[in-house]
Amino acid sequence: MVSYLFSSVSGFEVIAENSLTNTREHDYDLLIRNLVTDDPVFLNFGNYIVAECKFVGKSSGVAVLSKLLYKLRYHECRCGILFTRKGVSFGKQSNLTIKKAFNRDSILVLVLDESDLEAIIRREKTLIGVLLGAYHSVRFEL
Repeated sequence: MVSYLFSSVSGFEVIAENSLTNTREHDYDLLIRNLVTDDPVFLNFGNYIVAECKFVGKSSGVAVLSKLLYKLRYHECRCGILFTRKGVSFGKQSNLTIKKAFNRDSILVLVLDESDLEAIIRREKTLIGVLLGAYHSVRFEL
């Protein structure tokens, strides 16, 4: 579903879905090429976006965030998106980790949950709108 969302928005190209690197060191739920060049905010996302999809019955833990941050740093990507059904289970700690990654390394981690995806499906919001909202949340703590 997340692959379809990105494929259907002009400016994003899904490069890999559910794939492993040749060395089997990293797996990618979704690797997206950011082709949005006419919006200064999306330039902050960098050329590639790594997405982790964790739609399980419980919230995602700190291990999921740590793994995503490792992939972003290893491949010098500037943006990662964590799609999770129930949000994250480490509360303020996640905000601190995400904020530190942004302030220290200019790495942007966006957390989107089930309610964000449902709003897109119901056409109350667009994917671009949800991404911008998550970006503003990280950058300005809104």
